[in-house]
Amino acid sequence: MVSRPVSDEALIQRMIPGSNPDRQDRARAWTEWQESTGAMALARFVHARNSTGEADDDIIQDALLTAYLGIESGRYQPHDGVPFAAYVIG
Repeated sequence: MVSRPVSDEALIQRMIPGSNPDRQDRARAWTEWQESTGAMALARFVHARNSTGEADDDIIQDALLTAYLGIESGRYQPHDGVPFAAYVIG
């Protein structure tokens, strides 16, 4: 079975309110994810697939905001073998 690296798993758990009640630490974890690989992976995906005429940056910001709100509201559930970036891209 394929799973996320331990460091990524720990970072994702820090973002989830049910796993981490500290709102500031969740926000730091979200920023760490974006700065490490998240925002770059999302940008590559959007740039390769955007045929809407809308600016890539607008789509990226919308996806990041939607994902963040989804995490904070408890809609995100981690799955083994599925990278967190897949949730954000979805």
